[in-house]
Amino acid sequence: MRNYIAMRLPEKKQAHVFEELWSPIETMLQEKRTVGRSGLGELTAFLRHYLSLRTSTLISERHVYDRFRDRIENQFPNPDLFTDEISALKNYAEYYNRLLRPDAEPDREIQQKLKRLNTLEIATAYPFLIAIYNALQANEITRSDFLATLDISENYLLRRYLAGEQTNFTNKMFTSIVREINFRNFIPSLKQVLVTKNYPGDHRLRQKLQTESLYDKRQNTREKTALVLQTINQHLSRKSQSGAFTVLDGDPTIEHIMPQGLTDDWRHMLGENWYQVHDNYLNTLGNLTLVTGDWNSSLSNANFSIKKQKLMTHGLLINNQYFASPIQSWNESAIQHRTQFLADQLLEIYPAIGEPPAAKAVSGKPKNLIFLGETIPVSTWRDVAYYTAERVSQIADNFDSIAKQMPSYFSEREFQSACRKLSNGWWLYVNLSGHSVKGLCANLLELSGLPDTEWELEEE
Repeated sequence: MRNYIAMRLPEKKQAHVFEELWSPIETMLQEKRTVGRSGLGELTAFLRHYLSLRTSTLISERHVYDRFRDRIENQFPNPDLFTDEISALKNYAEYYNRLLRPDAEPDREIQQKLKRLNTLEIATAYPFLIAIYNALQANEITRSDFLATLDISENYLLRRYLAGEQTNFTNKMFTSIVREINFRNFIPSLKQVLVTKNYPGDHRLRQKLQTESLYDKRQNTREKTALVLQTINQHLSRKSQSGAFTVLDGDPTIEHIMPQGLTDDWRHMLGENWYQVHDNYLNTLGNLTLVTGDWNSSLSNANFSIKKQKLMTHGLLINNQYFASPIQSWNESAIQHRTQFLADQLLEIYPAIGEPPAAKAVSGKPKNLIFLGETIPVSTWRDVAYYTAERVSQIADNFDSIAKQMPSYFSEREFQSACRKLSNGWWLYVNLSGHSVKGLCANLLELSGLPDTEWELEEE
Protein backbone atom coordinates (compact mmCIF):
# COMPACT_ATOMS: atom_id res chain seq x y z
CA MET A 1 0.00 0.00 0.00
CA ARG A 2 2.89 2.39 0.69
CA ASN A 3 4.19 1.92 -2.85
CA TYR A 4 0.72 2.57 -4.23
CA ILE A 5 0.41 5.83 -2.25
CA ALA A 6 3.83 6.93 -3.53
CA MET A 7 2.63 6.37 -7.10
CA ARG A 8 -0.36 8.65 -6.54
CA LEU A 9 1.46 11.61 -5.01
CA PRO A 10 4.16 14.07 -6.10
CA GLU A 11 7.34 13.61 -4.10
CA LYS A 12 6.90 16.81 -2.07
CA LYS A 13 3.60 15.56 -0.62
CA GLN A 14 4.67 11.99 0.09
CA ALA A 15 6.41 12.66 3.41
CA HIS A 16 3.35 14.40 4.89
CA VAL A 17 0.95 11.62 3.88
CA PHE A 18 3.29 8.81 4.95
CA GLU A 19 4.42 10.20 8.28
CA GLU A 20 1.35 12.07 9.51
CA LEU A 21 -1.51 10.11 7.98
CA TRP A 22 -0.69 6.59 6.79
CA SER A 23 1.96 5.58 9.38
CA PRO A 24 -0.37 6.28 12.34
CA ILE A 25 -2.99 4.03 10.70
CA GLU A 26 -0.48 1.18 10.35
CA THR A 27 0.66 1.69 13.94
CA MET A 28 -2.86 1.58 15.36
CA LEU A 29 -4.19 -1.25 13.20
CA GLN A 30 -1.59 -3.96 12.91
CA GLU A 31 -2.03 -6.75 10.42
CA LYS A 32 -0.50 -9.34 12.77
CA ARG A 33 -3.56 -8.94 15.03
CA THR A 34 -6.90 -10.24 13.80
CA VAL A 35 -10.50 -9.02 14.12
CA GLY A 36 -13.34 -11.24 15.29
CA ARG A 37 -13.84 -14.68 13.81
CA SER A 38 -13.00 -13.52 10.28
CA GLY A 39 -9.28 -14.00 10.87
CA LEU A 40 -8.58 -10.81 8.90
CA GLY A 41 -5.71 -8.61 10.00
CA GLU A 42 -6.80 -5.38 11.65
CA LEU A 43 -5.83 -3.08 8.80
CA THR A 44 -7.52 -5.25 6.17
CA ALA A 45 -10.63 -5.63 8.34
CA PHE A 46 -10.77 -1.86 8.85
CA LEU A 47 -10.47 -1.10 5.13
CA ARG A 48 -13.19 -3.67 4.44
CA HIS A 49 -15.57 -2.10 6.97
CA TYR A 50 -14.72 1.43 5.82
CA LEU A 51 -15.42 0.52 2.19
CA SER A 52 -18.63 -1.24 3.23
CA LEU A 53 -19.76 1.96 4.95
CA ARG A 54 -18.89 4.12 1.96
CA THR A 55 -20.45 1.82 -0.66
CA SER A 56 -23.30 0.23 1.37
CA THR A 57 -22.00 -3.10 0.09
CA LEU A 58 -20.24 -5.82 2.04
CA ILE A 59 -16.88 -6.13 0.30
CA SER A 60 -15.45 -9.60 -0.32
CA GLU A 61 -12.53 -10.37 1.99
CA ARG A 62 -10.38 -11.37 -0.98
CA HIS A 63 -10.90 -8.10 -2.87
CA VAL A 64 -10.47 -5.47 -0.16
CA TYR A 65 -7.32 -3.86 -1.55
CA ASP A 66 -8.54 -4.09 -5.14
CA ARG A 67 -11.78 -2.28 -4.22
CA PHE A 68 -9.83 0.27 -2.17
CA ARG A 69 -7.65 1.11 -5.17
CA ASP A 70 -10.71 1.26 -7.45
CA ARG A 71 -12.37 3.74 -5.12
CA ILE A 72 -9.24 5.92 -4.93
CA GLU A 73 -8.73 5.99 -8.69
CA ASN A 74 -12.38 6.64 -9.53
CA GLN A 75 -13.28 9.20 -6.87
CA PHE A 76 -10.01 10.91 -5.87
CA PRO A 77 -8.09 11.43 -9.11
CA ASN A 78 -5.84 14.34 -8.06
CA PRO A 79 -3.31 14.58 -5.20
CA ASP A 80 -5.33 17.04 -3.09
CA LEU A 81 -8.48 14.89 -3.12
CA PHE A 82 -6.37 11.81 -2.50
CA THR A 83 -4.72 13.44 0.53
CA ASP A 84 -8.09 14.49 1.93
CA GLU A 85 -9.35 10.92 1.64
CA ILE A 86 -6.32 9.49 3.48
CA SER A 87 -6.85 12.15 6.17
CA ALA A 88 -10.48 11.05 6.56
CA LEU A 89 -9.31 7.44 6.61
CA LYS A 90 -7.00 8.23 9.54
CA ASN A 91 -9.92 9.66 11.53
CA TYR A 92 -12.02 6.56 10.92
CA ALA A 93 -9.04 4.36 11.84
CA GLU A 94 -8.91 6.12 15.22
CA TYR A 95 -12.59 5.33 15.80
CA TYR A 96 -12.00 1.74 14.72
CA ASN A 97 -9.08 1.44 17.14
CA ARG A 98 -11.36 2.53 20.00
CA LEU A 99 -13.92 -0.11 19.03
CA LEU A 100 -11.23 -2.80 19.06
CA ARG A 101 -9.54 -1.48 22.23
CA PRO A 102 -12.01 0.49 24.37
CA ASP A 103 -9.21 1.55 26.74
CA ALA A 104 -8.12 3.91 23.94
CA GLU A 105 -11.42 5.79 24.39
CA PRO A 106 -10.87 8.69 26.88
CA ASP A 107 -14.55 8.93 27.87
CA ARG A 108 -14.97 6.37 30.69
CA GLU A 109 -18.71 5.90 30.22
CA ILE A 110 -18.32 5.26 26.49
CA GLN A 111 -15.37 2.99 27.27
CA GLN A 112 -17.42 0.77 29.60
CA LYS A 113 -20.25 0.45 27.10
CA LEU A 114 -17.81 -0.51 24.33
CA LYS A 115 -16.32 -3.22 26.54
CA ARG A 116 -19.78 -4.74 26.99
CA LEU A 117 -20.40 -4.58 23.26
CA ASN A 118 -17.08 -6.25 22.53
CA THR A 119 -18.20 -9.25 24.58
CA LEU A 120 -21.14 -9.51 22.19
CA GLU A 121 -18.75 -9.57 19.20
CA ILE A 122 -19.80 -6.36 17.50
CA ALA A 123 -17.57 -6.73 14.43
CA THR A 124 -20.67 -6.87 12.22
CA ALA A 125 -21.69 -3.43 13.55
CA TYR A 126 -18.31 -1.73 12.99
CA PRO A 127 -19.29 0.03 9.72
CA PHE A 128 -22.29 1.57 11.50
CA LEU A 129 -20.42 2.45 14.70
CA ILE A 130 -17.50 4.20 13.00
CA ALA A 131 -20.05 6.29 11.10
CA ILE A 132 -21.76 7.25 14.37
CA TYR A 133 -18.37 8.02 15.95
CA ASN A 134 -17.71 10.36 13.03
CA ALA A 135 -21.12 11.98 13.48
CA LEU A 136 -20.26 12.62 17.14
CA GLN A 137 -16.94 14.26 16.24
CA ALA A 138 -18.69 16.37 13.57
CA ASN A 139 -21.30 17.52 16.15
CA GLU A 140 -24.08 15.95 14.09
CA ILE A 141 -25.18 14.07 17.22
CA THR A 142 -24.62 14.73 20.92
CA ARG A 143 -22.68 12.68 23.45
CA SER A 144 -25.97 11.54 25.00
CA ASP A 145 -27.11 10.41 21.53
CA PHE A 146 -23.90 8.42 21.14
CA LEU A 147 -24.31 6.76 24.54
CA ALA A 148 -27.93 5.96 23.70
CA THR A 149 -26.77 4.46 20.38
CA LEU A 150 -24.43 2.10 22.23
CA ASP A 151 -27.27 1.06 24.56
CA ILE A 152 -29.66 0.51 21.65
CA SER A 153 -26.99 -1.49 19.81
CA GLU A 154 -26.50 -3.70 22.87
CA ASN A 155 -30.27 -4.13 23.16
CA TYR A 156 -30.53 -5.14 19.48
CA LEU A 157 -27.52 -7.46 19.40
CA LEU A 158 -28.19 -9.13 22.75
CA ARG A 159 -31.85 -9.79 21.97
CA ARG A 160 -30.83 -11.37 18.67
CA TYR A 161 -28.22 -13.50 20.46
CA LEU A 162 -30.73 -14.68 23.05
CA ALA A 163 -33.23 -15.49 20.30
CA GLY A 164 -30.63 -17.55 18.42
CA GLU A 165 -30.52 -15.30 15.37
CA GLN A 166 -27.55 -15.73 13.04
CA THR A 167 -24.99 -12.96 12.45
CA ASN A 168 -25.00 -13.31 8.63
CA PHE A 169 -27.97 -10.95 8.44
CA THR A 170 -26.29 -8.19 10.46
CA ASN A 171 -23.14 -8.41 8.32
CA LYS A 172 -25.06 -6.90 5.42
CA MET A 173 -27.56 -4.83 7.40
CA PHE A 174 -25.00 -2.71 9.26
CA THR A 175 -23.28 -1.68 6.02
CA SER A 176 -26.27 0.34 4.84
CA ILE A 177 -28.32 1.28 7.90
CA VAL A 178 -26.77 4.76 8.24
CA ARG A 179 -28.46 5.85 5.02
CA GLU A 180 -31.87 4.98 6.48
CA ILE A 181 -31.55 7.11 9.63
CA ASN A 182 -32.85 10.67 9.91
CA PHE A 183 -30.11 12.48 11.85
CA ARG A 184 -32.45 15.39 12.63
CA ASN A 185 -34.57 12.98 14.69
CA PHE A 186 -31.71 10.63 15.44
CA ILE A 187 -32.64 8.29 18.33
CA PRO A 188 -36.32 7.77 17.40
CA SER A 189 -35.25 7.22 13.79
CA LEU A 190 -32.54 4.73 14.80
CA LYS A 191 -35.04 2.71 16.85
CA GLN A 192 -37.59 2.84 14.06
CA VAL A 193 -35.08 1.46 11.57
CA LEU A 194 -33.60 -1.26 13.80
CA VAL A 195 -36.96 -2.63 14.88
CA THR A 196 -37.62 -3.54 11.23
CA LYS A 197 -34.31 -5.47 10.95
CA ASN A 198 -35.36 -8.88 12.32
CA TYR A 199 -35.64 -7.45 15.84
CA PRO A 200 -37.02 -10.04 18.30
CA GLY A 201 -40.14 -8.74 20.03
CA ASP A 202 -41.03 -9.65 23.62
CA HIS A 203 -43.21 -12.65 22.80
CA ARG A 204 -40.70 -14.10 20.35
CA LEU A 205 -37.84 -13.61 22.81
CA ARG A 206 -39.70 -15.34 25.64
CA GLN A 207 -40.58 -18.22 23.34
CA LYS A 208 -37.05 -18.70 22.05
CA LEU A 209 -35.45 -18.50 25.51
CA GLN A 210 -37.32 -21.64 26.57
CA THR A 211 -35.41 -23.81 24.10
CA GLU A 212 -32.43 -21.79 22.82
CA SER A 213 -29.00 -23.24 23.60
CA LEU A 214 -26.83 -20.48 25.12
CA TYR A 215 -23.77 -22.50 26.05
CA ASP A 216 -21.28 -24.59 24.14
CA LYS A 217 -17.54 -25.14 24.11
CA ARG A 218 -16.80 -21.96 22.18
CA GLN A 219 -15.28 -19.33 24.47
CA ASN A 220 -17.22 -16.47 22.91
CA THR A 221 -20.56 -18.15 23.69
CA ARG A 222 -19.60 -18.69 27.33
CA GLU A 223 -18.51 -15.06 27.65
CA LYS A 224 -21.77 -13.78 26.16
CA THR A 225 -23.86 -15.93 28.48
CA ALA A 226 -21.77 -14.90 31.49
CA LEU A 227 -22.39 -11.24 30.55
CA VAL A 228 -26.15 -11.92 30.42
CA LEU A 229 -26.15 -13.58 33.85
CA GLN A 230 -23.94 -10.88 35.39
CA THR A 231 -26.25 -8.19 34.02
CA ILE A 232 -29.31 -9.90 35.50
CA ASN A 233 -27.54 -10.20 38.87
CA GLN A 234 -26.71 -6.48 38.88
CA HIS A 235 -30.30 -5.67 37.93
CA LEU A 236 -31.65 -7.76 40.83
CA SER A 237 -29.24 -5.96 43.13
CA ARG A 238 -30.40 -2.54 41.98
CA LYS A 239 -33.96 -3.59 42.79
CA SER A 240 -32.95 -4.63 46.31
CA GLN A 241 -33.02 -2.28 49.29
CA SER A 242 -29.25 -1.76 49.39
CA GLY A 243 -28.75 -1.36 45.65
CA ALA A 244 -25.25 -2.86 46.00
CA PHE A 245 -24.19 -6.03 44.22
CA THR A 246 -21.65 -8.73 44.95
CA VAL A 247 -18.72 -9.28 42.59
CA LEU A 248 -17.25 -12.76 42.19
CA ASP A 249 -13.80 -13.18 43.72
CA GLY A 250 -12.61 -15.18 40.73
CA ASP A 251 -13.25 -15.56 37.02
CA PRO A 252 -16.96 -16.26 36.35
CA THR A 253 -17.87 -19.70 35.07
CA ILE A 254 -21.17 -21.12 33.89
CA GLU A 255 -22.75 -23.74 36.16
CA HIS A 256 -25.34 -26.18 34.82
CA ILE A 257 -27.93 -26.79 37.53
CA MET A 258 -29.09 -29.97 35.79
CA PRO A 259 -25.56 -31.30 35.14
CA GLN A 260 -23.99 -32.20 31.84
CA GLY A 261 -23.43 -35.76 33.08
CA LEU A 262 -26.48 -37.35 34.72
CA THR A 263 -26.39 -39.66 37.72
CA ASP A 264 -29.15 -42.18 38.44
CA ASP A 265 -30.62 -39.77 41.00
CA TRP A 266 -30.83 -37.04 38.37
CA ARG A 267 -32.47 -39.37 35.82
CA HIS A 268 -35.05 -40.34 38.42
CA MET A 269 -35.78 -36.67 39.22
CA LEU A 270 -36.16 -35.74 35.55
CA GLY A 271 -38.67 -38.54 34.99
CA GLU A 272 -39.43 -41.04 32.26
CA ASN A 273 -38.40 -38.67 29.45
CA TRP A 274 -35.12 -37.75 31.15
CA TYR A 275 -33.09 -38.05 27.94
CA GLN A 276 -35.28 -35.60 26.03
CA VAL A 277 -35.46 -33.16 28.96
CA HIS A 278 -31.68 -33.25 29.28
CA ASP A 279 -31.19 -32.85 25.54
CA ASN A 280 -33.69 -29.99 25.20
CA TYR A 281 -32.93 -27.94 28.31
CA LEU A 282 -29.31 -28.55 29.37
CA ASN A 283 -27.90 -25.36 27.85
CA THR A 284 -30.97 -23.13 28.08
CA LEU A 285 -31.00 -19.97 30.18
CA GLY A 286 -33.17 -21.44 32.94
CA ASN A 287 -30.64 -24.19 33.64
CA LEU A 288 -27.57 -21.94 33.78
CA THR A 289 -26.16 -19.79 36.54
CA LEU A 290 -22.98 -18.00 37.47
CA VAL A 291 -20.32 -19.13 39.96
CA THR A 292 -16.53 -19.23 40.25
CA GLY A 293 -14.37 -22.12 39.05
CA ASP A 294 -14.00 -23.49 42.58
CA TRP A 295 -17.75 -23.55 43.10
CA ASN A 296 -18.28 -25.10 39.69
CA SER A 297 -16.00 -28.00 40.61
CA SER A 298 -17.62 -28.51 44.01
CA LEU A 299 -21.16 -28.56 42.57
CA SER A 300 -20.41 -30.66 39.50
CA ASN A 301 -22.87 -33.62 39.31
CA ALA A 302 -24.16 -33.20 42.87
CA ASN A 303 -27.80 -33.97 43.60
CA PHE A 304 -30.23 -31.07 43.35
CA SER A 305 -30.80 -30.92 47.10
CA ILE A 306 -27.07 -30.31 47.63
CA LYS A 307 -26.85 -27.77 44.80
CA LYS A 308 -29.92 -25.91 46.04
CA GLN A 309 -28.52 -25.67 49.57
CA LYS A 310 -25.21 -24.26 48.29
CA LEU A 311 -26.79 -21.83 45.83
CA MET A 312 -29.04 -20.50 48.61
CA THR A 313 -25.92 -19.31 50.42
CA HIS A 314 -24.03 -18.07 47.35
CA GLY A 315 -23.07 -14.39 47.27
CA LEU A 316 -24.86 -13.54 44.01
CA LEU A 317 -28.52 -12.54 44.22
CA ILE A 318 -29.22 -14.43 41.00
CA ASN A 319 -28.49 -17.56 43.08
CA ASN A 320 -29.41 -16.95 46.71
CA GLN A 321 -32.61 -15.02 46.02
CA TYR A 322 -34.07 -17.55 43.59
CA PHE A 323 -33.02 -20.80 45.26
CA ALA A 324 -34.19 -19.66 48.69
CA SER A 325 -37.72 -20.22 47.37
CA PRO A 326 -39.42 -23.60 48.04
CA ILE A 327 -38.23 -25.56 44.99
CA GLN A 328 -38.63 -29.28 45.64
CA SER A 329 -37.17 -30.70 42.44
CA TRP A 330 -35.38 -29.64 39.29
CA ASN A 331 -37.11 -30.88 36.15
CA GLU A 332 -38.57 -29.60 32.88
CA SER A 333 -41.21 -27.52 34.66
CA ALA A 334 -38.71 -25.99 37.12
CA ILE A 335 -36.31 -25.03 34.32
CA GLN A 336 -39.12 -23.43 32.32
CA HIS A 337 -40.27 -21.50 35.40
CA ARG A 338 -36.77 -20.11 36.04
CA THR A 339 -36.46 -19.20 32.37
CA GLN A 340 -39.65 -17.16 32.70
CA PHE A 341 -38.26 -15.43 35.80
CA LEU A 342 -34.96 -14.57 34.08
CA ALA A 343 -36.81 -13.46 30.94
CA ASP A 344 -38.83 -11.04 33.09
CA GLN A 345 -35.58 -9.49 34.30
CA LEU A 346 -34.12 -9.27 30.80
CA LEU A 347 -37.20 -7.50 29.46
CA GLU A 348 -36.87 -4.94 32.26
CA ILE A 349 -33.18 -4.42 31.45
CA TYR A 350 -33.66 -4.41 27.66
CA PRO A 351 -37.19 -3.12 27.01
CA ALA A 352 -38.33 -3.35 23.40
CA ILE A 353 -37.14 -0.41 21.31
CA GLY A 354 -40.37 -0.63 19.31
CA GLU A 355 -42.95 -3.03 17.98
CA PRO A 356 -41.58 -5.23 15.20
CA PRO A 357 -43.78 -5.24 12.09
CA ALA A 358 -46.27 -8.08 12.00
CA ALA A 359 -45.08 -11.09 10.07
CA LYS A 360 -46.69 -11.43 6.70
CA ALA A 361 -49.40 -14.02 6.80
CA VAL A 362 -48.71 -17.13 4.78
CA SER A 363 -51.59 -17.59 2.38
CA GLY A 364 -52.44 -20.42 0.09
CA LYS A 365 -51.57 -24.10 0.20
CA PRO A 366 -48.11 -25.41 -0.74
CA LYS A 367 -48.02 -27.15 -4.09
CA ASN A 368 -44.41 -27.62 -5.23
CA LEU A 369 -41.09 -27.19 -3.45
CA ILE A 370 -38.31 -26.30 -5.89
CA PHE A 371 -35.00 -26.93 -4.17
CA LEU A 372 -31.57 -27.15 -5.82
CA GLY A 373 -33.22 -27.62 -9.21
CA GLU A 374 -35.47 -30.47 -8.06
CA THR A 375 -39.27 -30.06 -8.07
CA ILE A 376 -40.86 -31.90 -5.15
CA PRO A 377 -44.69 -32.14 -4.98
CA VAL A 378 -45.95 -31.15 -1.51
CA SER A 379 -49.46 -30.87 -0.10
CA THR A 380 -48.88 -29.66 3.49
CA TRP A 381 -46.52 -27.34 5.35
CA ARG A 382 -45.23 -30.41 7.15
CA ASP A 383 -44.12 -31.77 3.77
CA VAL A 384 -42.27 -28.52 3.04
CA ALA A 385 -40.42 -28.68 6.37
CA TYR A 386 -39.59 -32.38 6.01
CA TYR A 387 -38.33 -32.34 2.42
CA THR A 388 -36.25 -29.20 2.96
CA ALA A 389 -34.64 -30.67 6.09
CA GLU A 390 -34.14 -34.04 4.39
CA ARG A 391 -32.39 -32.54 1.35
CA VAL A 392 -30.19 -30.31 3.52
CA SER A 393 -29.28 -33.31 5.71
CA GLN A 394 -28.09 -35.17 2.62
CA ILE A 395 -25.70 -32.46 1.40
CA ALA A 396 -24.59 -30.51 4.50
CA ASP A 397 -21.47 -31.94 6.12
CA ASN A 398 -22.24 -29.99 9.29
CA PHE A 399 -25.87 -31.08 9.67
CA ASP A 400 -25.37 -32.45 13.20
CA SER A 401 -24.05 -29.05 14.25
CA ILE A 402 -26.97 -27.31 12.51
CA ALA A 403 -29.51 -29.55 14.23
CA LYS A 404 -27.99 -28.97 17.66
CA GLN A 405 -28.37 -25.21 17.14
CA MET A 406 -32.12 -25.71 16.59
CA PRO A 407 -33.23 -27.95 19.51
CA SER A 408 -36.86 -26.87 19.27
CA TYR A 409 -36.99 -28.36 15.77
CA PHE A 410 -34.53 -31.28 15.80
CA SER A 411 -33.87 -34.05 18.32
CA GLU A 412 -31.91 -37.29 18.31
CA ARG A 413 -34.88 -38.86 20.10
CA GLU A 414 -38.48 -38.89 18.95
CA PHE A 415 -40.55 -35.89 20.02
CA GLN A 416 -43.66 -36.69 22.02
CA SER A 417 -45.90 -35.61 19.14
CA ALA A 418 -45.99 -34.45 15.51
CA CYS A 419 -42.55 -35.38 14.22
CA ARG A 420 -40.93 -37.10 11.26
CA LYS A 421 -37.67 -39.01 11.10
CA LEU A 422 -34.99 -37.95 8.62
CA SER A 423 -32.91 -40.56 6.82
CA ASN A 424 -29.85 -39.67 8.92
CA GLY A 425 -31.66 -40.49 12.18
CA TRP A 426 -32.59 -36.99 13.38
CA TRP A 427 -36.23 -36.30 14.31
CA LEU A 428 -37.92 -33.16 12.97
CA TYR A 429 -40.76 -31.46 14.84
CA VAL A 430 -43.42 -30.60 12.23
CA ASN A 431 -46.39 -29.19 14.15
CA LEU A 432 -45.65 -25.75 12.70
CA SER A 433 -47.52 -22.92 11.01
CA GLY A 434 -46.72 -21.96 7.44
CA HIS A 435 -44.86 -18.88 8.66
CA SER A 436 -42.79 -21.00 11.08
CA VAL A 437 -41.97 -23.49 8.33
CA LYS A 438 -40.67 -20.72 6.09
CA GLY A 439 -38.55 -19.42 8.97
CA LEU A 440 -37.19 -22.93 9.63
CA CYS A 441 -36.28 -23.38 5.96
CA ALA A 442 -34.58 -19.97 5.81
CA ASN A 443 -32.48 -20.86 8.88
CA LEU A 444 -31.51 -24.22 7.38
CA LEU A 445 -30.31 -22.53 4.19
CA GLU A 446 -28.35 -19.90 6.09
CA LEU A 447 -26.67 -22.35 8.48
CA SER A 448 -25.76 -24.77 5.71
CA GLY A 449 -24.35 -22.01 3.49
CA LEU A 450 -26.85 -22.60 0.68
CA PRO A 451 -28.10 -19.57 -1.28
CA ASP A 452 -31.74 -18.72 -0.66
CA THR A 453 -32.21 -18.44 -4.42
CA GLU A 454 -32.05 -22.25 -4.56
CA TRP A 455 -35.25 -22.59 -2.50
CA GLU A 456 -38.64 -21.67 -3.96
CA LEU A 457 -42.18 -22.61 -3.06
CA GLU A 458 -45.16 -22.67 -5.39
CA GLU A 459 -48.48 -22.17 -3.62
CA GLU A 460 -52.03 -22.74 -4.82
